[in-house]
Amino acid sequence: MKKLKIMLPILLILLLMTAPAMADEAENLTDGLTVKVVDKAGKVKAITDGSYKSFWESSSRKEPWVVISSDKPIYGLYLCFQKIPDTYVIQKASGEDWVTVAEGGNPRYHHVFFELDGLKKIRILSTMEKKNVMGFNEIYAFGQGEVPCWVQRWEAPVEKADLLFLIAHPD
Repeated sequence: MKKLKIMLPILLILLLMTAPAMADEAENLTDGLTVKVVDKAGKVKAITDGSYKSFWESSSRKEPWVVISSDKPIYGLYLCFQKIPDTYVIQKASGEDWVTVAEGGNPRYHHVFFELDGLKKIRILSTMEKKNVMGFNEIYAFGQGEVPCWVQRWEAPVEKADLLFLIAHPD
């Protein structure tokens, strides 16, 4: 009983010390987004419907784009491409103009996450020189906080790596 009286306060102190280290998960703002597309607006709901099987895709054109707006600031943008352009940019609205805040396409990942600075209006714009198609299975937007664990955050491969590969053979 005496050990329990000593251990319980120590355990409580340890729990209190770790509580601030656990960050809150970022709010998923996707349901509250307003989405506008360059064309084929009839399928725009597929971008935020939560079903990876549905998709929106532009017609073949120069510089296809998607604009998303939110009442709440967006700190994270997760793009799940269905048709990925070779090059594209993420832009923020600045008055009547658009200002590039991030570039994508090199390397070309079909799922890509961008950290943003609390933007409320964002444009995803293909910057390819020729006509092309851009499409999305899903676009997710997040508020401040820890990004959910299901969001894929790919990193570029290393230029050079040493590798030791050992195989145990049964005989």
